[in-house]
Amino acid sequence: MGYKPAYACLLTRIPYGNELKIEDFEKIENAEKYMMSIGFRAVRVRCHGDLARIEVSKNDRSKLFDEKLLDTIAEKIKECGFKYVTLDLQGYRVGSFNETIIKN
Repeated sequence: MGYKPAYACLLTRIPYGNELKIEDFEKIENAEKYMMSIGFRAVRVRCHGDLARIEVSKNDRSKLFDEKLLDTIAEKIKECGFKYVTLDLQGYRVGSFNETIIKN
């Protein structure tokens, strides 16, 4: 039997209230595997429909100041199924989607 990804863990990459689609989980998983393969260990790819929001650790952000690398990352993430690729300037942080919840 083949490998089954831990989709429950990938739920944290999709905004609250969004429809959950296997295709999105596959896009996220493939994008994160690519980012890890090029040396980003603490990385999250958050899915906003056709847009991928990449979070890397604060220690790794400086690696992204390379235009060739950014072009390659954008191309590879688009090959995963995203139309748009963005970098979250705050970097990787646990629970970044929680920031959108209004607390009363």
